[in-house]
Amino acid sequence: MKRYWIETYGCQMNKAESESLEYRLKEVGWMSAGAPWEAGLVVINTCSVRKTAEDRIWG
Repeated sequence: MKRYWIETYGCQMNKAESESLEYRLKEVGWMSAGAPWEAGLVVINTCSVRKTAEDRIWG
């Protein structure tokens, strides 16, 4: 079974986009992984408008 992991940083719109992507992945047969290293697909969804979301990723 194909597994995915989605990390979301940023605003509420990012969270909604990640939820939409997750719904579509499940529609086509993907399952959520328990951890990123178990996934065949890792998505990192960040905000391109605000730099603070990017800063949180890198510490």
